[in-house]
Amino acid sequence: MGGSTWVRGAGATLLVLELLLLAIPVTLLDGFGLLVLLQPNDHPDRMPTLVGTVLAGIGLLGFWWLTGAFLLNGLTLRGSPWGARVGAGVGVALCLASLMVGLLFGRLTGWALVGLLGLPILVPLAHMLCATWQRPIRDGTAPSRGDR
Repeated sequence: MGGSTWVRGAGATLLVLELLLLAIPVTLLDGFGLLVLLQPNDHPDRMPTLVGTVLAGIGLLGFWWLTGAFLLNGLTLRGSPWGARVGAGVGVALCLASLMVGLLFGRLTGWALVGLLGLPILVPLAHMLCATWQRPIRDGTAPSRGDR
C-alpha cells in the first residue's frame, strides 16, 4: 500500500515538472507568437501560421483545462469535461497534421513549425492518459474474473 501511494505521489510530481519545463514555455511561446502574428506584415506564411497558432491556442486551452480536471479529480481523466477533451484533441490533431504537411512539403513551413512546437505538450498529455489507464489496475478496483 505504501509503495503505491509513493508511486502516485512521484507521478504527480513528475507531471508537475513536465508542466513547468515543457507545457508552460510552449504556452508562453504560443501567446507571444499570437502577439507578433496579429501585427500586419508582408511575410507569405503569416496567415497560415496565424491560423495554426490560433488553433494551437485552442488546443492549449483544452490541454490546460484537461490538466486542471486531471489534478482536481484525483489524477484521473475520468469525469473530465468533454470540451477539454475536444480542445486537447484539436491540439493533438493539429500537431500531427502539421508535421505530416511538413514532411510532404520537405521544408519547414509555418504549419510544420506549429507541429514541432506542439510535440512537448504530448509528453504530459501521454503521462495523464497512461496514469488514467493504469489507475484501476494499480488501485485494485478492476473486477477479477471471479466477480463477473
